[in-house]
Amino acid sequence: MPRKKKIAIIAASIILALLLFISLILPFIVRSKAVEAIQKETGRNVTIESISINPLTLKAAVNKLVIEDIGGGPFINIERVSVSFSLASIFKRAIILSAVEINSPSFSFTRTAPNMYNFTDILEKQKASSKPKTEGTSHFSINNISISNGYVDFFDQAIEKGRKHTVRKLDVKIPFISNIPYLVEKYTDPKLSAEINGA
Repeated sequence: MPRKKKIAIIAASIILALLLFISLILPFIVRSKAVEAIQKETGRNVTIESISINPLTLKAAVNKLVIEDIGGGPFINIERVSVSFSLASIFKRAIILSAVEINSPSFSFTRTAPNMYNFTDILEKQKASSKPKTEGTSHFSINNISISNGYVDFFDQAIEKGRKHTVRKLDVKIPFISNIPYLVEKYTDPKLSAEINGA
């Protein structure tokens, strides 16, 4: 077999193996590490149904992310998060996402007492474990952020008889959040709409 052909076959085999690893094996590793990291940072039970990564389209998705409340009920439940990476991340040496879509997120917040909420323990945990800031800034550009069909329940138990506030059909579109100059081909139009307490 000619040397060039042999090298081409070896290179193709390595690329194919790498693509298969990224598509089939890496998602399980990322899911395990993500669950572990979120549980460590929040002190809550966390589940992720699945993660998919497509190395050819540079897209990744997280399906059914659930973070439980401290009592075991719902706290955060996100049906799907899909992200599109940009090749510009390589030469810009920054995290650049060309699109982020968050579908059907639901949040359940409770005020248990004045200045006390069902996420106060998470804030205190973050404050206690905060590390000194290091020099330098992480550069990023997150573009075309879309939140669709969001739900928010806010239970105020700190007032007499309690009260519940609701947000339904929350739709948010943000063109970009960035600390570096970067342009994508097309930006989404800004948008904010929702039904608040039925109105």
